Amino acid sequence: MEVTFFSFTKNSGGADRAAERMKYAVRDLGVKTKAVVIKSARPSSRDQVITPSKISELGHFVKWVLSYILTKFIMPRNDSKQSLNIFGSKFITENLKKAEICHIHWINNEMIKIKDFHLFSNKAVITLHDEWFYCGSEHHSFEPDHVGRVVDGYQKENKNVKLFDIPRLVWRLKVNYYKNMQNVIFTVPSKWLYDRAKNSYLLKDREIYIVPNPIDVDKFKKLPDELLNHNPENQEFNILFIMGRLKTSYTKGLDLFLAALESLKDVRRLQGKVKVLVCGEPFDVHRLPFKCKHLGYIKSNAELIKIYNQADVTIFPSRAEAFGQIASESLACETPVIAFKTSGVTDIVKDGENGFLAPSFEVKLLAEKILEAFDMPRDQLEKLGKNGRSHIVKHMSHKVVGEKLIKLYRSVDNYKKRSDQKSNYRYREI
Repeated sequence: MEVTFFSFTKNSGGADRAAERMKYAVRDLGVKTKAVVIKSARPSSRDQVITPSKISELGHFVKWVLSYILTKFIMPRNDSKQSLNIFGSKFITENLKKAEICHIHWINNEMIKIKDFHLFSNKAVITLHDEWFYCGSEHHSFEPDHVGRVVDGYQKENKNVKLFDIPRLVWRLKVNYYKNMQNVIFTVPSKWLYDRAKNSYLLKDREIYIVPNPIDVDKFKKLPDELLNHNPENQEFNILFIMGRLKTSYTKGLDLFLAALESLKDVRRLQGKVKVLVCGEPFDVHRLPFKCKHLGYIKSNAELIKIYNQADVTIFPSRAEAFGQIASESLACETPVIAFKTSGVTDIVKDGENGFLAPSFEVKLLAEKILEAFDMPRDQLEKLGKNGRSHIVKHMSHKVVGEKLIKLYRSVDNYKKRSDQKSNYRYREI
């Protein structure tokens, strides 16, 4: 059995990183794997990565830009990413046809058109890293009326865009062509996303399983102070915030984070004792009312692990998360997480057990959770971190997740074998 992993690039966004980790999790348990990406990647020393030719990559880029321009005629009422999947890449479809078993992670940005989703039949596990597969063109459904569209269907009466209702046209394509997508298994990384998918018009009758994104707990762990250049006399309370790109700032809750810190600026006991560590695309850090250190993009897991270890808490104020990779990584390193009680984060962060959860999206209550962590005795805060690591090791380690995935691959393999036998039988009849 050989499994081919499909994602946009090798190790860029959250979905790409999850694909890479799942690949290694099953590979370490004896499964033969390879990866197909549409955007050029450095060759992997651990596994085969198939990339397109320069001409093919350029052709795909042109389609992607054209699709992106078309999404500008939508004018949605939120900042969710939009994907049309109406063009597709011949490079991806050819590799789909060749694959024995496919694990699909990210096929947006015009990697494969909806009309070709029948190629997943009898051979694919599809992991949802957001809500695109059961929405129209949107990757997230935020507003209550949008949730109504997802559940009841995209109708003219429940239009929620300011200009052209392109999301409805994409949804109609999915309704028509999902019928040809048979015997595929969907996985979701959280109970929240499972409930959303199962309540949706498009996926309510599909086979869906909860499989969290794996964490390499042998790497993501608590580091000794001597590896961190830790100064025991430094009494600063380090708050870590990881955002990524500014274009995802609304989903990641940058505005909520800034507002929470702003509400704390006059708390006297915090003055001179709080330091904010920021990772990701630069923004106006002078807006922060506390001392700040901007660390830029983090290019390696080793560097990221050191940063988690330097923090006292990680703030994770996202409005919607299919899983919450940052939260799971932080807890694996025994750094408690402060977040809103929403979406997939609730599978990872348990209020009072391994972190702090504020009601969504109450900025003042989020600020109160920051104060609670600041005031907590050091040994209690460390206990939360240890509880967090125990939770991650038990439910999200490579071995635990890898074994779940292998069971699903075997199910898909059985679909494929039955399909092949049926095809052979029809051939003999003719």
